[in-house]
Amino acid sequence: MKNMGTKKHFVAVSVASLVLVGEANAAFLVGSVGFIPLSDAGTYSQNSVTLPNNNLVVVNQAGTGNLSPLTQFSSVTPYSQTISGLSSTPTTESIPSFFVFNAAGGRFVFNLSSLAETSYNPGSFATFRGTGTLIDTVSSDGYDPSPASFTLAYNTVGGLNNFNVTFNTVAIPEPATYGTLAGIGLLSFTLGSQLRRKHA
Repeated sequence: MKNMGTKKHFVAVSVASLVLVGEANAAFLVGSVGFIPLSDAGTYSQNSVTLPNNNLVVVNQAGTGNLSPLTQFSSVTPYSQTISGLSSTPTTESIPSFFVFNAAGGRFVFNLSSLAETSYNPGSFATFRGTGTLIDTVSSDGYDPSPASFTLAYNTVGGLNNFNVTFNTVAIPEPATYGTLAGIGLLSFTLGSQLRRKHA
């Protein structure tokens, strides 16, 4: 009877591992890009930010990885309404099309889900960090909506506001990693159970 119980436990480990691999088998976008304003940089305060109503431009870092279509000097259309009530604790914003990357026919669109003001010095600088989802509108490529984040760094020189944005997708463990970790965790639990029964 002890052998039968052992077999049942190991079958459970194998099935659970396969299920987790299947659920994690998603194709996420991986890459980064940087951009700055063309002229007006908008405004910032201790608890708010307003991006400019004109296009931003990719200059300081062209797209890497899956974001390579975002070439140097391609434009980015930002959400330009004032966002207030910000603090160092991320607040839920849920703003679709917060950034629209116009290269390759507007292929990539970023939907904002949270925003925080991570630092502030009156009349000098402020930084903001946002998180959300990057969408690839070319569905034939098979990319799933991908977790992404950005850092927006303002600085004020001579009364003029300037900023730059560093945008990245968020690293996701490989599907094989999920399966391996799940298998190891469940296997350890099963072996521990068997040892406890043996010594009981």
